[in-house]
Amino acid sequence: MARWAVLARRQRLGLAVHALAAALLVPAYLVWAPAPSWDRPWLLAVLLAVVVVAAVNDVRLATGIRLDATTAVALLALVIAGPVPALVLSVAQLVVEGLLDRERPLLRAGALANLAAFGWDLLAGAAVLSLVAGDPLGAAAAPTVLVAGLAMAVVNYLVGPMVYGTLHLGQPAGRMLAGLRDAMPAVLVMSTLAAVTAPLVGEAGVLGLAPFALIALVPSLVLSAAARARPMADLDLHGAIGLYADAIADVLRLERHDRLILRRAVAMLDAVPDPHARLLKTVPLPDGRRDRDAFETALVAAHTDERYDGAGGPAGIREELIPRLSRVLAVARRWAALTARGTAELSHEEALLDLQLGAGQVYDPEVVAAAGTVVARDTRLAPVPAAQPRVHAWPGPPALRARLGPRLLALAHHE
Repeated sequence: MARWAVLARRQRLGLAVHALAAALLVPAYLVWAPAPSWDRPWLLAVLLAVVVVAAVNDVRLATGIRLDATTAVALLALVIAGPVPALVLSVAQLVVEGLLDRERPLLRAGALANLAAFGWDLLAGAAVLSLVAGDPLGAAAAPTVLVAGLAMAVVNYLVGPMVYGTLHLGQPAGRMLAGLRDAMPAVLVMSTLAAVTAPLVGEAGVLGLAPFALIALVPSLVLSAAARARPMADLDLHGAIGLYADAIADVLRLERHDRLILRRAVAMLDAVPDPHARLLKTVPLPDGRRDRDAFETALVAAHTDERYDGAGGPAGIREELIPRLSRVLAVARRWAALTARGTAELSHEEALLDLQLGAGQVYDPEVVAAAGTVVARDTRLAPVPAAQPRVHAWPGPPALRARLGPRLLALAHHE
């Protein structure tokens, strides 16, 4: 009662509207809903699996709109079995999402809004599908299935987010309608996918859902993986050095051979801690023979302790005389010494400040700037203060990663 008393009048009205809409679903389904069909249990089981996977890998766009297979799954379930089984799947999705979201209670105003929205959008879709004279799983019914999906999306938004946003959250109606407009391209894609899949199910049964499951889930799985952040504190010093060195090399567009030498030099830093001992490994063999890759690896590892101003060791060389890969490794090692497990475990912002203070004296300014690019590109949107860089490990050329990485991570960012 105390909580009810502090609710604003507008919020109470929104809650009452959704409670009434949810309550009216019972007589509406009894009167208008066609009889359910439970003769394809395997199809419903596959759709339920898709719902669960989609809920686990739920991705929200920057606008708050979800990118998952909800619309297409509900539409397919409606076509295959009718509104009642489709509503069961929708409720299962709400339960799974509620169990996964530990920050919010399962029974809340938003969940009630979703229940009302799912219930009424399925009735709207069933009304459109009733216009089909033949089998709704036939190829001739595909256009009607597409229209049903669009109708479901509109009704869902008007009953759920529109009422919840304007009354419960106090958002302007114009902004909420703009959200519906922004969501329509994604709705059109998913509804088209369901309309194309329905005839496949009619011909091949459960096998017809295989392409749909892949197409519907791959975007959310990829974006979820991209958005998943792991802290640098999970890595030891050696692992952190290698990760940072590889990420910086990606920003600097280093050649494949250089990156291989860099990885070997990282291993040598761990195996041979003394820089003078590493320098001795650059000396040719007694017979004058020299393994070029081994020589380059030792040279890079040996000069990692040099300073950009020439005040370091073991040779006391400066600036461009220091091998470029050594300059990369010096920044990566210092960065790791500030953020890896067992160190001060600073945030990236704090670690970058330390590197920037040493730029031009201890470290190469270009390499320090590349480290800043790694943070801005790979970890700026991560929910942890020192997240592991990821974009450098993605497939494709560096130029493509540089363009798509920040956009994909921004798209996948969980608000």
